[in-house]
Amino acid sequence: MRGRKPGSALRDAAAPRDAPGQRGDADGLLTKLGALFQMRCPPWIEVDLSGWAQGQPPQETFETVKTAIFQRRVLSFCYFGSRGKSETRTARPIRLVFKSRDWYLYAFCLLRKDYRFFKLTRIRDLAMQEETFPPEPVPEKVAPSLRPERTVTVTLKFDRAAAFRVYDEFTAPITQDPQGDLYVQAELPEHERLYSYLLSFADQVEVLAPPSVREELKARLQKMQEKYKT
Repeated sequence: MRGRKPGSALRDAAAPRDAPGQRGDADGLLTKLGALFQMRCPPWIEVDLSGWAQGQPPQETFETVKTAIFQRRVLSFCYFGSRGKSETRTARPIRLVFKSRDWYLYAFCLLRKDYRFFKLTRIRDLAMQEETFPPEPVPEKVAPSLRPERTVTVTLKFDRAAAFRVYDEFTAPITQDPQGDLYVQAELPEHERLYSYLLSFADQVEVLAPPSVREELKARLQKMQEKYKT
């Protein structure tokens, strides 16, 4: 048998076996190349759910919820709703759901006697109980039933110094004027968090529309100014 030309093994290893986008084509290629060069494929992805802020344990929350789902164990926790009210809940965890930029627990709430979504960042004092529960039939996909919060369309103008945050935090189209300022029109939750979020940009954001949000933010800024007159 004739010797193979240099590089033919590499070409064979890299030759496509699956249609592009089919599951396994990328992993299979990495496995073939690793075997060819007698190399182990290095870890190529790492997910850390914790935020930059100190004292928050979302990674621990995620792991506890995951374990409870696999072991079908009841969870108890304190939950902070969108209206600022906190309640102690017990629930049968069904699934972790990633929607938009947030993680949710989909569970049967024993307090409400119904299925509910719980945002992971609003869960505190999470504990896994000894009580277990039998498997429950649930839809293959539950994310579409996640009811969106009431939102408002806002038009915002950002100073160019805030560009790094604008590109990080907005997926809506971003336009730029000759001075480098950025403009975004986005759907944001219409409640207290909206104003807390806008104020986090300090003097680097201006609300252009709607007038109701602009006036409310203006009133809050004036109230803040009153506190620092003396």
